Amino acid sequence: MDREKFHRRYEFDAAFRVRVAKRVSRELVEGLIESAVAHGEMSVEGKSAEQIMEELRKLFPRERMRAGGFLYAIDHTGDLRALGREYVKKGKLWISVVMYATWVEHILNHLVSIGIMRRRFSDETVKQVIRDVSLPGKLLWLLPVLGFRPLHPKHRETLRVLAEKRNEFVHYKWPYREKHSDDEIRSFLSQVDKALQYLAQYKAKQTLQGRKSQIAKAARL
Repeated sequence: MDREKFHRRYEFDAAFRVRVAKRVSRELVEGLIESAVAHGEMSVEGKSAEQIMEELRKLFPRERMRAGGFLYAIDHTGDLRALGREYVKKGKLWISVVMYATWVEHILNHLVSIGIMRRRFSDETVKQVIRDVSLPGKLLWLLPVLGFRPLHPKHRETLRVLAEKRNEFVHYKWPYREKHSDDEIRSFLSQVDKALQYLAQYKAKQTLQGRKSQIAKAARL
């Protein structure tokens, strides 16, 4: 549904407004739990959905929410991967490379942010490390330094090459070749797809204790 149709339906359809409100509420709760678990403020291991929600209420009591509120950001990371798939179907393979590589950078920077904030460093430190450490450095040594498991060498190399190809396109640095075969880049993108699946699973395990489905179930209460 495009934006115009959404707003028109939202304005005139009361039942639709209720469904939207429920969905937004559920996604907000799920995001709060995921953030708290990722930053080490709570654990969901071995807990029922009811126990998870009770712990969340203790962490974010009404008084705290009413007094100070909280800051939030709109996360477009998921859109980037979806757009990458869409452009593959359309045959716009280099645009897919850009979308996928940007998705990878978002995931890595999110992991870096969590790893640093778990150690109680400031947001300014997070920004400085993200700026100063190159993507190959984040892939190879920064994640283990921050306490995460090293990335699988095969997928790590695929992601590094993906970043190189993205830079070729974005900075207009394509190497001269006799042929520019779509088959070559399409074959590479099949490797990339596996590496992206791996990275998504890696992030969930390293930040959410592998409990994403459990968190989603709690948020539906």
